Amino acid sequence: MDLNTSVLIVGGCLNGLTTALLLAHRGVRCIVVERHARTSIQYKFRGISARSMEIADATVAQALARLQAWFKDPSRKLPPPEPIVDDNAVIFGYGYPNGAFVAEDDRDGGRFEDPRKPSARPGSRAPHIVVQHAGDRVSTIDLFATQWVLAYGPKGQLWPELLNCSKAASLLGVDVRGLEPAGDLRDVDGGALAAYGIDADGALLIRPDGFVAWRRRNAGGAAQADLDAAFDHVLSLGRESTSERETKVGARRGSGDR
Repeated sequence: MDLNTSVLIVGGCLNGLTTALLLAHRGVRCIVVERHARTSIQYKFRGISARSMEIADATVAQALARLQAWFKDPSRKLPPPEPIVDDNAVIFGYGYPNGAFVAEDDRDGGRFEDPRKPSARPGSRAPHIVVQHAGDRVSTIDLFATQWVLAYGPKGQLWPELLNCSKAASLLGVDVRGLEPAGDLRDVDGGALAAYGIDADGALLIRPDGFVAWRRRNAGGAAQADLDAAFDHVLSLGRESTSERETKVGARRGSGDR
């Protein structure tokens, strides 16, 4: 192996691999040195959890796939490349395979989706909707930021009442926002229901990080029971302990699911 290089990167972490990828893309020769033969299942810095590590793994796998598409790997030490996903999907359209949300039966299981066509499925980012609020045009991403929000359609006047009957909602301090005439938000472009994937009386629960935790397409049937069950599931983080989640992450890595 030729060890002559313009840049030496010490540490094959996400930052190191990303730096190497960007340098290689611009034709700058670099070498990454890493003392560990495999990645660790233990997250080692503040603000990172097992769920975040899954997203980081998927992102690094995309970086490695691009690297192998540009350069040969004569040592054959890299894992088999995954199908390359559009850059915008990797950066803005990532989703969680499991965790603090109530998954839907029809989800396709993909880690990434086109951010231009968001699905609003639980585990994915809530779509950007332009609404009129208090006389100003604002994005729902900004309006709902940093708080739990139950957002409902123009005929969803039942949802505030159901929310008031939920003990878990009061513990979380859930805000409630609806489209006119049931709520105080005007759908400027008229595409909110289609973007959220709900009927006029449907609702979805959005987490403080902007991801969808739960969705119900209408208010019929056992809506109260479903809402309470959603809060119970979210608060229990899927009823998985940290050690169980780390074991699952390690098992996936050991089987080659990077």
